[in-house]
Amino acid sequence: MDFSDWLLEQMNLRNWSQADLSRMSGLTRQSVSDYVNRRRTNPDSAALVAIAKALGLSPVSVFRKAGLLPEAPAEQDRFEDWEYLLGELPTEEQAELRQIALMKIERRKTAEAAARAANFKPGKQNG
Repeated sequence: MDFSDWLLEQMNLRNWSQADLSRMSGLTRQSVSDYVNRRRTNPDSAALVAIAKALGLSPVSVFRKAGLLPEAPAEQDRFEDWEYLLGELPTEEQAELRQIALMKIERRKTAEAAARAANFKPGKQNG
């Protein structure tokens, strides 16, 4: 997938038009149109940073999609995006999100243990 296709996909995920991306990124509508319609194939670094900020993604991920950095495994991209987003939050909110994640992990473990217990029947061979 080239940068134009990727950018269109990101816009579609957000139900954004080119005008929306222009407004959110601070880029001109013409610049956005040029990227979307492949009239500009060497994206400007400042434009990529603006696009990343508008999309709420790590600039590194956007640079990769634009071909200015080598591709990374999807897992690394997800990690970098999370790292970027967390870095945008104050420390207290980062701690709050950590607590939410811990709570969800604990809830999942409890549900899995309950499912295992429900499937275990004394006197029957399990497994």
